[in-house]
Amino acid sequence: MPDPSKDLVFFPGCSLASSARENYASLQQAFWKLGFRFRELDDWNCCGSAATGVAGEEIDFLLSARNLTKVPPGKTLLVACPKCWTKLHIVQRRLKEDPEFASRVSRLFGTIPEEGVRIVHYLEVLTEIGVDNLARIVSADRENLRCALYFGCTRAQQSKVNGAIMFDEQSIQSILENLGVTGVKWPHVHRCCGTYLTGAIPEIVEELACRIVNGAAEAGAEAIITVCAMCHFNLETRGQKFTVLPILHFTEILSIALGIRPPGWWFRRHLVSPVNLLKKKGWL
Repeated sequence: MPDPSKDLVFFPGCSLASSARENYASLQQAFWKLGFRFRELDDWNCCGSAATGVAGEEIDFLLSARNLTKVPPGKTLLVACPKCWTKLHIVQRRLKEDPEFASRVSRLFGTIPEEGVRIVHYLEVLTEIGVDNLARIVSADRENLRCALYFGCTRAQQSKVNGAIMFDEQSIQSILENLGVTGVKWPHVHRCCGTYLTGAIPEIVEELACRIVNGAAEAGAEAIITVCAMCHFNLETRGQKFTVLPILHFTEILSIALGIRPPGWWFRRHLVSPVNLLKKKGWL
């Protein structure tokens, strides 16, 4: 009988559905390999994070509420974007504590979300699987990559949601080591990349992103590994002015370590190709 805990509904968010499709594909492949049944949330929309400054906070709350109404009963909602995770959790709590807001959601969408829907970041799922269980299915016939793991604002995002944990950073670092990545010590692990300012004030994002990429290179990293598609976008598009360094999605590293052969289009979408580095180290 299928394990219901492995039946996941995935909310991709805007980045994974557009600029980071390789992030989506590598996450999907990895989770299939780990035995999860994985399907996309029907008729989803933007979580609203990018709309706050334009349309107002109430609109972004309603956008996330609509997504929650789409989650089938009893299903876990898997999320990859830290901002989406945060917004969905905030709205879920507001639905519980603000009857007027819940009533408005019901009027607008004809229903209210099921109470207690589990909203989980994919990295939290990996920590639940555990380092040892992941290590059993990882191919070790490759040279370790020396990388800077970059969390960006995930800790700040998590602090907005009382009582909820996006993922445990130390556990993720341990998982990465077991996948075949040697982490470097560097000062910019949690420095903001500039997020959506990349469109409005690109020069600010360029300064921030270049500082991050330069710092990783100075620490001896051969690449940066990101856990956020928006961070990945900014470090690739704005951070390569002085130092050229491949930027990898965590999910790409995970997939390859699990024995998945990536299709060529994944890395053709990268502005700085990681292919030569990965071939040199025996990952491809």
